[in-house]
Amino acid sequence: MTAHSTQLLVCMGSGGVGKTTTAAALALRAAQEGRKVCVVTIDPAKRLADALGVRGELSNEPSLVSNFGDGQLWAMMLDARQTFVDLIASTSTSAE
Repeated sequence: MTAHSTQLLVCMGSGGVGKTTTAAALALRAAQEGRKVCVVTIDPAKRLADALGVRGELSNEPSLVSNFGDGQLWAMMLDARQTFVDLIASTSTSAE
């Protein structure tokens, strides 16, 4: 994963097959190699925060987890409902 043009697609099934662990490990490695990475979850069980060793909770805004020289690892837990409400509020021409 040393070339910055590398693209990676990982496909996995549902139910404890390692999606969160894989995402956390790949994000960590990319940050260690000097990339700026943000890993996003929609899982309310907070497994991503646990996998990354994050104290506290992830929010709907990216939080800096670690710096690695030029690399940075960010993480967030996307709140789909709040993101939609914010989008509507920011683009609406009326309060209704």
